Amino acid sequence: MSQEDHTPEEKPPSYIDFHTHSFIPDDANVMRIQNIFPDVSGEVEELPAHFTIGIHPKNIDTEFLERDLKIMEDVLTENAEAVIAVGECGLDKFSLVPHEIQEKVFIAQVQLAHRFNLPVVVHSVRSWQEVIRIKKQYAPKQTWIVHGFRSSLETAESLLKHNILLSFGEAITEEQSKARDVIGELEPESFFLETDESTLPIEYIYKAAAELRDCEVDELKEQLAENYRRVFGK
Repeated sequence: MSQEDHTPEEKPPSYIDFHTHSFIPDDANVMRIQNIFPDVSGEVEELPAHFTIGIHPKNIDTEFLERDLKIMEDVLTENAEAVIAVGECGLDKFSLVPHEIQEKVFIAQVQLAHRFNLPVVVHSVRSWQEVIRIKKQYAPKQTWIVHGFRSSLETAESLLKHNILLSFGEAITEEQSKARDVIGELEPESFFLETDESTLPIEYIYKAAAELRDCEVDELKEQLAENYRRVFGK
């Protein structure tokens, strides 16, 4: 759908920045899903309009794990309209935290998401098989979204087969990235777009994705808005 197809009363959908660490608030053109960590949630004067909360596998501190999980539970309870998912959480082979502890903390957050009937935003570095194993064992019907995907089409297809959607960021703007090939092959209902920690604006990432998929930016905005409504019920 082109810009001209919208009536004056019907604005095109906002850009959805599915995962960002920027605390820039929403504006007329962009809805930002901000990622926060439980250990800093109490330091934020006002929680974002849309956010996720989770313990990153590189940020696990076993001394404060019980406290952080309790903070997450309280935030999920008190902010049902604003919080859209648990995460980012997951597994990272580059983390200094022992892998068995990463798994324990990941599973605890998956179970918390189940209690609150929420999807999970997954961080995975060289841990695809472990992520799929945990998904099959603990949350076969729960929707997960791997953020910052930059792996192969084969990996993408394996994740999608287990109801694990994908989110792409600045990797699709990098000439040698596998993500550029993957995003052009996916069904439109299977992915989101994000900035994560990039300084690139989300509008630029949408433009790159539209070019790789040979579609209009407004068409992509419509589709990702529909994906958001379907996955998060908002």
